[in-house]
Amino acid sequence: MPVYEYREEADKVILPNDTIVTAEIVSIKEQEKTSKEGKQYKKLLWTFAIQEPGAEYDGQYVYGDTFPEFRSGSEFEEWTREVMAQDEAFEKGFKINTDLLVGMQCRLRVGLRSYEKNGETKSTNFVAEVMRSRSAMSATEEPF
Repeated sequence: MPVYEYREEADKVILPNDTIVTAEIVSIKEQEKTSKEGKQYKKLLWTFAIQEPGAEYDGQYVYGDTFPEFRSGSEFEEWTREVMAQDEAFEKGFKINTDLLVGMQCRLRVGLRSYEKNGETKSTNFVAEVMRSRSAMSATEEPF
């Protein structure tokens, strides 16, 4: 398992929108959320550790979430297919244990969002897109 250095929140590097990084899945956990209307729903929180040796953001975590519906066209299905380098659609009845995805490598397109907190504008990164790792790409695909 990779070694991570403790950093203060102030040490966190905010990446520009649409930055592409290599990452490893650290965890995928189900969370209970509450909508603004007070309705309960579930999301899967995906935690990734950036793996860019020598970069000031190496080891930094970035987060993304998906709804837990594992079906064609869902973000959960798309992210899983990319991590597994699966070109074909999953067969009906296929089941995935998300624990098996932990430790797998992929690439991320990192997004950037700003928000207000305690009267201050803050920025944070999030997972905008999950892509297969370079090592999983076929020779015909163009890496970026």
